[in-house]
Amino acid sequence: MKIVFIIPSITNYHTFLSELTESLVSNGHKVFLLAGEKPIVKGNSPYGDTINCEWYKIDFPRNFHAKKHLIAARNIDRIIQKIKPDLIHVHFSAAMFTVSLAKKANWPTLIATIHGLAWPSRKDSTKLILKRAELSAAKKMDKVIVLNKSDLDLLEENGIKNAQILFKYGIGCNILKFDPEKIEQKAIQVLREAFNIKEGDQVFIFIGRQTRFKGFDKVIRAFMRIYHSTSSYHLLLIGDKDYIHESGLSAIEESLITQIPAIHQIGWKENIQNYLAMADINVFPSSREGLPVNLMESLVMGVPVISINSRGCNEIIDHNVNGLIIEDDSVESLAKAMKQLSADYVLQSRLSQHGLDNREVYDRRKYIELQLEFYSNFFN
Repeated sequence: MKIVFIIPSITNYHTFLSELTESLVSNGHKVFLLAGEKPIVKGNSPYGDTINCEWYKIDFPRNFHAKKHLIAARNIDRIIQKIKPDLIHVHFSAAMFTVSLAKKANWPTLIATIHGLAWPSRKDSTKLILKRAELSAAKKMDKVIVLNKSDLDLLEENGIKNAQILFKYGIGCNILKFDPEKIEQKAIQVLREAFNIKEGDQVFIFIGRQTRFKGFDKVIRAFMRIYHSTSSYHLLLIGDKDYIHESGLSAIEESLITQIPAIHQIGWKENIQNYLAMADINVFPSSREGLPVNLMESLVMGVPVISINSRGCNEIIDHNVNGLIIEDDSVESLAKAMKQLSADYVLQSRLSQHGLDNREVYDRRKYIELQLEFYSNFFN
């Protein structure tokens, strides 16, 4: 069977698609990848693993530039006509929209996985445009997979009847890689010394693109409220700025990040597990997610999470079970939760242990197994 994967950026291949591709190839299938060469965030890519399939480079636009979408659509159709695949699977709604413009009558089965609808979280003038784009594109797919119940309900309420949830925990996470028992303690000690993190210090971590919709600005402001020069707090920032989405911070706040010694701008890393091994609490007040992988990675490493009652996040975090959900997503509430949880070692320990005890439910191998079964159903 010939399968084509279409994703906006090659970064997406490294973060979740490589394992599925390898499983397909090892089972005798031919896999092709259509992906943008440019990473989503700034900085140098930390990924050095091999692309285990034939890669066609497509310049996917990340905005409403109609001409660029049409150019990308024409290139996609040209490649599809050349490959003549048995199945096409596109990931992310932005790529789904471009693919919907490219789709021709002679195309094979077309599947789309939406990693979090964009329009429900928008409050500006683009909300209606995004809604129309995502819904019209979804209607052109033969099957739509979503990662959370909220997105499924929204699609069904708007007339999309071909949607389903494949796996309760989205694309899962690599529990073999994110395993606290496999972390080299010597390497962690070297990192702690480099960041001047002492025994007993409380370490917060933010993982992801430094954008407003992921709550990056609220995390920075909340940390600044609880931090003072004699405090034992540290904040690790794993990730980098997005090319098109703003951080939500003012120029002064941006400069303060570099001036506060307890805020560590670490950048884009592949070995996130090492930094989670140093962390006590993951702070992730994102308002727009599918099913955030970084939360699952945190839990399987025994790091509890502070988040908000938003789509995707509230399907992974159970309040007072494996983390804290704050109903009021203000900076004040976030700062209060960070301070209280960092001081309550008994609660921290209980939330941490729950994540460790339930590691297996997030195993990405289950997602891959179900995805392979899902593909085979189209040809039996």
